[in-house]
Amino acid sequence: FNLCYDPKEEFFFDIENSEHKHYQVKTISGLFPLILQNTPKNILDKLVERYLINPDEFWLPYPIPFVSKSEKSFDPGYHFLLWRGPTWINTNWFIINGLRKHGFNEVADKLAKKTVEMVEKSGLWEMYHPITGVGMGQKDYTWSGLVLDLI
Repeated sequence: FNLCYDPKEEFFFDIENSEHKHYQVKTISGLFPLILQNTPKNILDKLVERYLINPDEFWLPYPIPFVSKSEKSFDPGYHFLLWRGPTWINTNWFIINGLRKHGFNEVADKLAKKTVEMVEKSGLWEMYHPITGVGMGQKDYTWSGLVLDLI
């Protein structure tokens, strides 16, 4: 927990275990402390306000992209670098449940609604374009069926 958290950025970054160096790229994994039971409330508030619901970071028309819009590596198109920006139903599902666990019900409801809209628009896909909502990757991908739990 403490190894990944950057108090200056108020965000969690991936680290290289051998040297504990941060990879300073804002990805959805930095939001995953929202699903943990014992993440301090002040940190949760910052993750939601400063990053999750910020349209310059993760709150795009069809959130949550894997990489923040503010990152140079953000590239929501479909190609061999899958983890550069598309939105995934399974990661949204985890974040929605974490938000609800910590009382961010309004944000969770909005994210669930946007997630369902993506599937209504494009069907079940492996991933989705976070700006257009167009399905990408493999069609009829099973983990997108998690959307049923959000209805």
